[in-house]
Amino acid sequence: MEDSTPPPPPLPPPPKPSGRGPPPPLLHPPGSRGPPPTSPPSKEPAVVDYLEAVPTAKTKLQQMELLREHAAKSSMSSPSPSSTPSSPPPSSPPEPEFDSPSFLDLPPEMLKHIARHLHPPDILSLYAICREIRRVLRTIQADAVCKLRQHANLLKKYIVQLADKEVCLRGNLKDPLDAVCKALSLLPALQFLSLQNNQLAELPESLGNLGCCSSTNIVRPFHWERGMQILDLQNNQLTAIPESIGNLQSLRRLYLQNNQLTAIPESLGSLQELQILYLQNNQLTAIPESLGNLQNLRTLFLDSNQLTAIPESLGNLQELRQLDLRDNRLTNPDQNPVVIALRTKNCKVYV
Repeated sequence: MEDSTPPPPPLPPPPKPSGRGPPPPLLHPPGSRGPPPTSPPSKEPAVVDYLEAVPTAKTKLQQMELLREHAAKSSMSSPSPSSTPSSPPPSSPPEPEFDSPSFLDLPPEMLKHIARHLHPPDILSLYAICREIRRVLRTIQADAVCKLRQHANLLKKYIVQLADKEVCLRGNLKDPLDAVCKALSLLPALQFLSLQNNQLAELPESLGNLGCCSSTNIVRPFHWERGMQILDLQNNQLTAIPESIGNLQSLRRLYLQNNQLTAIPESLGSLQELQILYLQNNQLTAIPESLGNLQNLRTLFLDSNQLTAIPESLGNLQELRQLDLRDNRLTNPDQNPVVIALRTKNCKVYV
């Protein structure tokens, strides 16, 4: 029995090859209406690009043009207040404090934070100010290093080490005393200094910085006592003593004999640790009342001067054991009330 099923239809012939290549693949599913929409690129100007271009501009005019262009783009891109709905401002991290010292160390590209608060011309001025401050700080640092090197060379010239406690320049001073005192102020442990027999006519104000490292950042090692204790200035041609000598609060012995002193500063009375004071063989005509504040003074030599009177405050010196007033212009020194009061306190007074 023959099968009555019709034969299948013949297959269509394969397409003829063409030189155009395979068809492009579909970019979207067959049932969709088209490719997905793409978001337009953001037109908000970048502050970083504008700030990076400012330092590289060749002239001031180009910098100002860049600033104006950025200001114009910022004003065009910012939406109007009426079109935006009222909403609470988003939380943002706190802005850095621009008046802090770390602000000067920021590179130029980090100034983008300031652009939110300042106009572009102000930013340019601020950038110029920061550059000038950096230049001044580098100059100050270079000068400080140069001066420090000069002081170190001066100490090396006199064979002085940084840890020395005693420095003797007796008759050996060949440089200005001001420069020597500034160099010696670097010694944190200095306790004894001798400058006798140097024909010095005056003393600098930097003398009050000896033995004090407050002006330097040198750490005081071990248990060194702070400040100068013995200062020897005898056998010179000094006519005055600077007021800064009152800064030597640890001074215990002061030798000023055999000079040409005509007066003593009031600040000498602030040396509360002073025990020995030699002022003989000078041209003193008066003694300040502040010497009565030296409660630890034990020896005071005032002989061979031009004194016509002695202050009454000397009678308050409870620890004084020797007072020499010989070869002065005192009248009836034995009947002086100060001399009588000191002798009742077991003080030897030579008149």
